[in-house]
Amino acid sequence: MKRFRKYIILLLIFNLHSTFSLLGNDDVFVKKVIIQGTNQISKNEVKNNLSFTGTSWIGRRVLKNKPTIYDEQILKIGGEEIEHLYHTEGFIDVNVDASYEFTNKKKSRVKIIYNIEENEPAIIEKVRINCGDSLVFSKIESLLQKRRSLSAIEGAVFRDENVNDDQNTLKQYLIDEGYAYAQVSSSIKVDTTSNTVFLDWYLNPESINYLGEVTISGNERTPDKTILKQLAFNKGDVYSREKLNISQLQVFQLGTFHIASIQAKLGEAKNDTIPIEIVTKEAPRHSVKLGVGYGREDRVRTFIDYRILNFTGGARRLHLIAKHSYITPYHFEATFTQPAFLGPNSTISFSPNFGKVNEVSYRLFGYGANIKFQQKITNNLSASISPYYEYVKLDTTSVLEEMDLNLLLSAYSKNGVTVGAIYDNSFPKTDPNSGWSIAFNNKMSSKLFNANYPFVKLQAEVKKYIPAGNNLTLAFKLKAGTINPLYDSSVPIEERFFGGGSRSVRGWQRFMLGPIKGDLPTGGNSSFEFTFEPRINIYGPLGMVVFLDAGNIWEKSGHIKVTDLRYATGAGLRFKTPIGPIGFDVATPIFDDSKKWLFHINIGHAF
Repeated sequence: MKRFRKYIILLLIFNLHSTFSLLGNDDVFVKKVIIQGTNQISKNEVKNNLSFTGTSWIGRRVLKNKPTIYDEQILKIGGEEIEHLYHTEGFIDVNVDASYEFTNKKKSRVKIIYNIEENEPAIIEKVRINCGDSLVFSKIESLLQKRRSLSAIEGAVFRDENVNDDQNTLKQYLIDEGYAYAQVSSSIKVDTTSNTVFLDWYLNPESINYLGEVTISGNERTPDKTILKQLAFNKGDVYSREKLNISQLQVFQLGTFHIASIQAKLGEAKNDTIPIEIVTKEAPRHSVKLGVGYGREDRVRTFIDYRILNFTGGARRLHLIAKHSYITPYHFEATFTQPAFLGPNSTISFSPNFGKVNEVSYRLFGYGANIKFQQKITNNLSASISPYYEYVKLDTTSVLEEMDLNLLLSAYSKNGVTVGAIYDNSFPKTDPNSGWSIAFNNKMSSKLFNANYPFVKLQAEVKKYIPAGNNLTLAFKLKAGTINPLYDSSVPIEERFFGGGSRSVRGWQRFMLGPIKGDLPTGGNSSFEFTFEPRINIYGPLGMVVFLDAGNIWEKSGHIKVTDLRYATGAGLRFKTPIGPIGFDVATPIFDDSKKWLFHINIGHAF
């Protein structure tokens, strides 16, 4: 115990010595910076623009932050930085009054006070575009009328950032029209009496340019002809940076490269024809991914993914995947993919598979295959169509006695086609804080080849992410579906909708929301779910969520009643990782007889 106290005393002495060494005996340091008088620009934005800050006791003693030593130069620098910030935002007549006050009797700490008089911002009175080439001028004028993409326009507040953005926009317009060496400059005149700005743009397109010879390097396995088919241009086309960017993306979509860069070899000579260089670095031909995780529902889960690139030549690839969890004791799948099937943005794949499923309400073994054709329509929109065949061997002893076993065959097949589309501009993908995700899926099962259960299954899901400040994201999810059996048949139990669980209405255990007979769920033919989830960043990778879930499952097709919705609420913690956040949630039903709390663990958000 005595030795322990000695260590504590020595540690305190060292800490005090470090602090005094850091500050010096006669130094006066800045404890606090106070901003007053702001209206158009927030106090936090002004503080963040300063090159110094105040330092608290915790910052000095615990976090060991170096304090700001006060002098008149610091006071002056801060005022100049605030004036510069306001000038860039169009407040040319801003006045900043700087002062300081001692905060202790020893006069070793001060608070700096900046009192800001913003005054009115400068307004853009006139914008003119000047270009010696009348043809180029008419093209640019037409583009501006269509896109309305300039920010520094007549009547707007003059801001440096808007002028810089517009300069880049005008230059990009010229480049995309084929003028690779185009130059754009501006002239800004300020009328201080009227507080207005006159902005002149000067466009110098130079001569028009063309795309020349294409050279490719770094591709040892992927043939040149496969890469060339992905290009969005031909030799001799008018120069376009946009086409080069699209080509680069389409080459990378082949899936065989770590790096795919397409650059125009611009030179000082400014030749009319510009050679194009494609530099690639191929990914390893053979790769293996292993994964281990845990969830409250599927418990320990593992997977192995073996990938072979340039399989049988070209850019074709083969994936061999094996998975295991409590819900899926085993699942094996092989996917053979041919990229650029009917064009640079289309793929076709063939996927045979087999596996076993142990769900709350049923157990089954199945095998099947599908052929999937996928077309990328835009960067955010894609569609697919997939003919499929499935054979199911159902363990009828796992199904409730209350269900009509005459309608449940022990072995049956399904075949048909699945059609889907998804629009997704959410960002970033593993932990989105902005954008939309809208998905639609239609699975149709026919009576061909003696299939037993013809039906049409429709599902739609909408997710929206709204940034609400630096540390808050508002997330919404709306999901609905219906299954319509055809020819007076029934719906296989594995195709029905089930509710509840870590990615559904979290106040209920997996599958336990909806129709129940005995003690086990039977699923239904209609579903509806809604979730509102504010996500809050606390510190570094640590965050938290609160949520309200609503939803239910109904036995009848196309039958959704708002008055039947069940509700749950709860909260959770999130810890960000490179593969997505790890989530820990607790939830309980509300407006319900059940008040049981449930605990969920997952990798990734609920949606």
